[in-house]
Amino acid sequence: MIKYYKVLDKDLRSKDGGNFDYSEFVKSKDWTPLIDDISLCDRGYHVTEFWNMWVSDSSNRIFEVEIKGAVVEENSVGVVEKVVCKSIRF
Repeated sequence: MIKYYKVLDKDLRSKDGGNFDYSEFVKSKDWTPLIDDISLCDRGYHVTEFWNMWVSDSSNRIFEVEIKGAVVEENSVGVVEKVVCKSIRF
């Protein structure tokens, strides 16, 4: 089973773009609201197998997550840097 991670800033918000506050979902362990029309780098919950690729400073927080409705796209060398999902749970 693949483990996926979400990297957040110190305030539990999306680290790279967006201003979604994940604090309620980190604490409650509930699924995030469903997003049907997901698109990599545009819309949806983005997670990764390789959290170390996305940490930019010591205040970043790393969480293991479960995923629903994932779309996986490999880059040109066959590496999956990130995955976009319809919902995640911390």
